[in-house]
Order: sequence, then C-alpha cells, then structure tokens
Amino acid sequence: MLTDTQKGTLLKLKDGKLTPKQKADFYYRMSNILKKELEGLDDVLLLLEEIPDTYLEKISLQNTAAPAMKLATKILEKVGLPHVRRKGMPYKAKDVELEAVKSFDLGPFNKKYYFKDQDGETEIPTFGYSFTRGLTPDELNLIYEVTWHIDDLRSLLVPRRINLNDCSLEDFLNKVIPPLVEEANKKGVLHQVTIDNLGTVYPLEDIIQSVYQIHQSGKEKRET
Repeated sequence: MLTDTQKGTLLKLKDGKLTPKQKADFYYRMSNILKKELEGLDDVLLLLEEIPDTYLEKISLQNTAAPAMKLATKILEKVGLPHVRRKGMPYKAKDVELEAVKSFDLGPFNKKYYFKDQDGETEIPTFGYSFTRGLTPDELNLIYEVTWHIDDLRSLLVPRRINLNDCSLEDFLNKVIPPLVEEANKKGVLHQVTIDNLGTVYPLEDIIQSVYQIHQSGKEKRET
C-alpha cells in the first residue's frame, strides 16, 4: 500500500525528524490513502467469495488472516467500541437491554458495606464502582455486528458434530476417514480416530485458555 518513499517518511515521522507542516501534509495524504484502502474491503470480500479455491491456493491466505484480525481489532479500538453488559436481571427475553459500562477499582478506598442481622455485622465485599449509560443506535448496531462476528469465529474454531446418520461405521472408516488421513499426512502431523463420549464438549473459553497455556509454555521454553 505504501511506497518505499512513504515508508521512509513514516520512519522520519516516528523519529521526530519532520516539521509540523511536513507532519500535517503527510497525515493528510496518508489519511486519503487509508480511506481508499478501507473502502475497498467490500471488494476484497466479494473476490474471496467468488474466486474458486484452486485459484486462491496461489495466495498466502494463512499469512494474511492474522493481520486482517488485527486490523478489525484496531478499527474497533479507533471507533471506540464501548464495554457492555446486560442491564439488570430481566425475566423475559423481550425485556433484555444492554448498557455501556466503565468499571473502576479504588482498592483500599472502595467503600465498605455491612449487613446487620441478629448475629451481628457482616461485611459485604465491594469490588469497585461502575459508570453506566445507554447505547446509541449506531453503537448498538456495531455491537450486534461484533457479536455475530464472534459467533462466526466460534463456529469456525469450536468442534461441532457433523450428522452422518445414514452412514454405516464401515463406510465411515473406509470413505470418510481416508481423505482426512491424506490431508493430515500432507501436513505432516499426527492423526488418530477417537471414540467420543456423548457429552464431550469443547467450549470456546476452554480453547482460549489452552492456547494461552501453550503460548506461555513455549515462551518459557524460549527464555530458558
């Protein structure tokens, strides 16, 4: 997106080597470039949907996935996506509302509350304070989009059981499994067929925690 000259100017900007006028001119030109690139994202999605996978194999999509996710996160940060929570504890779905919230912990200055009964006083734990407000229609629509996107990511990452009620065990082992074995062999990874318990589930939170632990373990190994 940026030319070598523009990248060089960006480095000078970071090093504080540009005059205020040069900075303002650079910001103006770069913001116009950024606007044009962001407006083209819908075209990128359209092409990804229409171009056959055989042609997409020539593109390193795996290497672009992480930057694309970082881009989405950075845009939401710049937009100012509010922290939200459910308002109250409504009994009916039609009464559910969301509210924006900022929570604060004052540490030792959190006010202490006490509950008095016949046995004396009991301290009620206070974790801090929260400021809440309503959401604008634009904020609420963006929250809907983010929530649906999270749900899309969940469906891509969390295992789900494919219904093969019309497939015998023999056909399963001889027709369904071999292509999966071939794919695993191409990737050079270990593989096996396991028998799952009926209640086996892998919630997203468990996967996130596992990834974090793997990352931390790898980091500790590199540091030792």
